[in-house]
Amino acid sequence: MSNAQIPRLERGDLIAFVSPSARLNNLFSHRIERGVAFFEKAGYRVRVIFDQLSDDYATGIQQRCDELHQAFRDPEIKAIICTIGGNSCNELLEHLDYDLIRHNPKIFCGFSDITLLHAAFWSQAGLHTFYGPAVITNFADYPTPLSFISENFFSTVCGRGISGPAPVPRSPGWSQEWLDWLDPVTDRTPRTLQPTASKTRWLRPGQATGRLLGGCLPSVMQTLATKYSPNYTGAVLLLETPEAEHRPDAPWGVEQARSALTDLRNAGVLGKITGLVLGRPFLYDQEMTERFEQVVLEQCRGTDFPVLANVDVGHTHPIATLALGCLVRLDSEADAFELLESAVG
Repeated sequence: MSNAQIPRLERGDLIAFVSPSARLNNLFSHRIERGVAFFEKAGYRVRVIFDQLSDDYATGIQQRCDELHQAFRDPEIKAIICTIGGNSCNELLEHLDYDLIRHNPKIFCGFSDITLLHAAFWSQAGLHTFYGPAVITNFADYPTPLSFISENFFSTVCGRGISGPAPVPRSPGWSQEWLDWLDPVTDRTPRTLQPTASKTRWLRPGQATGRLLGGCLPSVMQTLATKYSPNYTGAVLLLETPEAEHRPDAPWGVEQARSALTDLRNAGVLGKITGLVLGRPFLYDQEMTERFEQVVLEQCRGTDFPVLANVDVGHTHPIATLALGCLVRLDSEADAFELLESAVG
């Protein structure tokens, strides 16, 4: 495992948009165009890597791998941003060229089902990756992405590194509105933000330092007992919940979260970590949130690590960009969630 530091993004650099899971570029072409326009206005160049897939299952998988390989192989491309998540990244894992990825470290960003690629890139190639915004879901918001998203993304991937602890930012407002991107009116409706609670929500106090690993809870579960699963010993585990399967306007249920967390416990993961960070659950009301938090504490019984909840990450708006594989610190007494190192230099 090389864990090589990644070259930071600079103005004028070329960014690739890739679609390793759901193939929605044509359906949401207006949002792809909006994402391209956003980055070009910010001073970057963009290449959309996307071809019509073969109807043959195996060939289609290889085509998606080839698009990723193309992005990593091209020395002109400095950052790779996924267009959206989906349900099929697991199909790619055994076919990817991890030596190619290891020897061409570059910024790779996405969330949701992209969790599987984050896990495989770390475990098989030692690549620090970025759990953060995607093109269709975040960078294409109208009229522009929420400033918290864009400012935190650029500060994370363009920075020269950090000289001391850097707090993970908290957005002053948040939204979990489901917007129908195929409705011209809804698609062009700016999000309405609710004020963020003044205090950080610690479900359990304590202090911890470890490498930040994890992502979307059901996708984390898919890697268990495979060679693509990271070693969680001593890690700070990041977990967040997605939308319901086949229902983008509904939440993944609390009982599904209970089952997944039970599997994490049975697999010994919750006994290995030093801290737990939870993203704001997608489309949960207050009652569901309280039930979810109780489920988390039930499954963490017998451990004493700190648990931080309601973080701006994953299937919420806006979202922070977090460097996976980098050291972070949790300290409930100081109300701190801090990055201790940078993945770019």
